[in-house]
This record gives sequence, structure tokens and C-alpha cells, in this order.
Amino acid sequence: MTSKQQGFTLSELLLTVTIAAILLGVALPSFNNLIAESKLTSTTNALIGALNLARSEAIEAGAQVTVEPVGGGGFQLRNLTTNAVLRTFDPPGDGVTITASGAGVTYQANGYRAFGSPEFTLEVCNNKNNGREITVATGGGVTVVEKSC
Repeated sequence: MTSKQQGFTLSELLLTVTIAAILLGVALPSFNNLIAESKLTSTTNALIGALNLARSEAIEAGAQVTVEPVGGGGFQLRNLTTNAVLRTFDPPGDGVTITASGAGVTYQANGYRAFGSPEFTLEVCNNKNNGREITVATGGGVTVVEKSC
């Protein structure tokens, strides 16, 4: 009577574990870059949405609305006529930083950037030295360019 072999030998198991470890070692850095890029894109899109919301609120309310940085990398939308905070955005965290040039941007009731206010840019960077620069034009429109941080 012959016995039938079932299962794996030790050498087969070691070979499988070694191949899996090599594949994981190759894929993990790419996955980390993907996550960092995703966080950067998400934060950039949130800022663009906030700027567009402020412009829309200014037109709807017929008042000046500002987007201004608050402590720690967050920002808020505020109606300058009523001084009411319309919305607050928390700092992004997780390896993403936001740097603002200036005290914020103010939209007039017609949706344009307030006259006399300096050009406003936001720099969004991740921990992989990739970034985006968001600029608010005089007409109130927003442009985004990629940059190194």
C-alpha cells in the first residue's frame, strides 16, 4: 500500500514566501506614492471647492465673502458684511501642508476678486515634495499648476 502525499514541502513554502516578499517590496513604495498623490489631489480639490463656494456665496448674498487661513493650516469662509463664518475647513494633516500668500482672498458681490487685494496663491505640498499652486485671478477664476515643494 502506498501513501499519497498531501500539502506543501518546506522548500515550496519558502519559495512562495520569498516571491511574495519580493513583490511586496517592489509594490509598497509605489503604493505609498499613490496614497500621497491622492491626499494632495483631495486637498487641492477641497481648496478649489472652497474658493468657488466663497465666490458663489458672495454673488448669492450680494456681499463680500473672504477665504482666509486660520491657525494650523485650516481656512474659513466669512461674510464680511455680517462677519458670520460660513464654513470652516480643518487642516489637511497626513503629510499635506497648505501655505497661503497673504491674509486671504475676498470676493465682491459680482464674483470678482476685490479691487486692490493682492494676488492670492495657495501652495499645497505633500511629504514627497510634490505640490500644486492655486492662484485666484482678478476675475475670480482659479488656476492650478503642478510644482515641486
